[in-house]
Order: sequence, then structure tokens, then C-alpha cells
Amino acid sequence: MLSDALPRRGVTAELKGPPLPAYGRAVAMNLLRTRRFRRGLRCMFQPVAYWRSIEYRLVWNAAGFQPSDRVLDIGSPKLLSLYLAEQVGAEVFST
Repeated sequence: MLSDALPRRGVTAELKGPPLPAYGRAVAMNLLRTRRFRRGLRCMFQPVAYWRSIEYRLVWNAAGFQPSDRVLDIGSPKLLSLYLAEQVGAEVFST
């Protein structure tokens, strides 16, 4: 449950998550190589918006993604979906 992933008062919790900033920079390099400069530069300098980083970590900790998972991603930035498909091996359906 998502509430289990939130730290409780007086307890120091570390939210672990996927290495999305490094992965986003690798995606940016691929975009730049294919001459998609605008997207590539944006992804290079801001691979994950700061307000999304906590959201991604909470979802990552709560879901426990595995290669056998099927994931439906509606309306979010696609970096987490791409990571789940390429690195975790989950089947991702993204709108």
C-alpha cells in the first residue's frame, strides 16, 4: 500500500528508486545522436522534474516492478515507462 512507503514521524526513511537521472541522460545522448536536439538538450539538463522524483520513488517502492508485470501508464512523462520496459523488462502500455 502506498501509505506504507511514506515515512512516519520520528522515523528516518530512505526512499529508494530507479536511477532515472542517469538513465534520462543516456536517453538524451541517444536523442542528440539522432539530431533531436530540443528534446535531447532538455532531457540532458533536466531528465526528471524535481516534483516528479518523489512521485517516482513512491510508486517504485509501492509497486515492486518485475519483468512479468504489465503496466498501463496514462498521462505521465514517459521516462519511467521507458525505464520499466527497457531495464526491468515489464510490458508497458503507454498513452
